[in-house]
Amino acid sequence: MIIGLRPPPTPVTPRWPRALGVALVLLVATVVVLWAILPSIDGWLHSSDRGSGGGGGPGCLFPTVAAPRVSFDEQLFMVESGNSSTVTFDVRAVAQTDADGYGPGYLVNGVTTAGYWYQVGITYDWPCGSGYIAGFQFFSEVWGPGGNPVSSPTANPILVGGGDSVNLSLRFSGPSVVMSASDPATGMNQSSTYSAENSTGFAGGLTSGWFTGAMTEWYHSQPYYGGEQPVNYTAITPIAGTGADVVTLGLDEFALSGSVLFDQTTPVEMTCPCYYPFSYDGASVEVGPTSFLTGA
Repeated sequence: MIIGLRPPPTPVTPRWPRALGVALVLLVATVVVLWAILPSIDGWLHSSDRGSGGGGGPGCLFPTVAAPRVSFDEQLFMVESGNSSTVTFDVRAVAQTDADGYGPGYLVNGVTTAGYWYQVGITYDWPCGSGYIAGFQFFSEVWGPGGNPVSSPTANPILVGGGDSVNLSLRFSGPSVVMSASDPATGMNQSSTYSAENSTGFAGGLTSGWFTGAMTEWYHSQPYYGGEQPVNYTAITPIAGTGADVVTLGLDEFALSGSVLFDQTTPVEMTCPCYYPFSYDGASVEVGPTSFLTGA
């Protein structure tokens, strides 16, 4: 997704007595002001597979660097097949950008048995409004079973050094799910919490398009076919979940307007301590016994 500001609603002229009309006008004006200062998602689109962000809004709650509006979303991902109560990876924080200055998000995902999708990660030069937020940010968000966001996205600037190993974790804690990121090298430690909605575990496989696993996501203004630097996710919890030895590797890119450039997945049966590569149209991933790699 992309952080932005939602445009205020268009007020409708009431056909009621004058005194009541004045009161309603004041109320609408107050709502418009409040709406303009709250973070929200602008132009949210939910794709038929993994979900996607919108095209950015006219404003942003953070200072940004101007850049061409993003129109394409690329996702390189691994879907775990087993159930688990914790999903944790260490990811190398690679500071990389495309020609317009946009960078990727390094994300860990978990879909619960109730159909809620939790996402936590770090982003770099991430789209916001009509440009991007420079540097690394802590990112988290939650979507409901219908694919709609049920929590406000966070995009807090954080202290992370390029090349640092950052721990990304999703875990259940009582009635909640804790989404956290930490960098031992800088002491950065960020987290956000949301209700577990009566679930106690993350489900493997694709669930109505959502999944549990790791993903590198990158927005671009033009179609993008390769050029990603290698980014390694080291699994701290079992890479295929509890009691499973199959994962699914995926590569896709689509326009935010809806058209699909490519959408490829392949199942991998991890029956030996081997490394399994998968590539298509310049995009590539690889999975091993305890690692997931995106980029060439």
